[in-house]
Amino acid sequence: MKKVYTAANPAEAHIVRGILESHDIVAEVRGEALFSVRGELPMVGETLPTVWIVDDHDHQQAIHVVTEYDRKMKEEGATGDYWVCSSCGEQLEQQFTACWQCGTPRPDIAQAE
Repeated sequence: MKKVYTAANPAEAHIVRGILESHDIVAEVRGEALFSVRGELPMVGETLPTVWIVDDHDHQQAIHVVTEYDRKMKEEGATGDYWVCSSCGEQLEQQFTACWQCGTPRPDIAQAE
């Protein structure tokens, strides 16, 4: 197993896991329970949720996928725990896979299909 991503929150970690799995890369999220004690523990790399791949042979492809995810989030206007709908401009939390205002899929979900 290899760690391929450190997320800002559990929702983002599960999004990344889902994207990896859409590329036939088996992944799991670790450390999400520590997120609930933020404020009592420092939020550093060791206490943030992480995404791990099960098969080390998928490492290069997984790194490529998460690098693309990061690039697309920046390119599409995602900021912090939010993403911005490309159709109507609504600001949405990361756990939403489609805009509640107009129904447009989140860019990384739409392109994965």
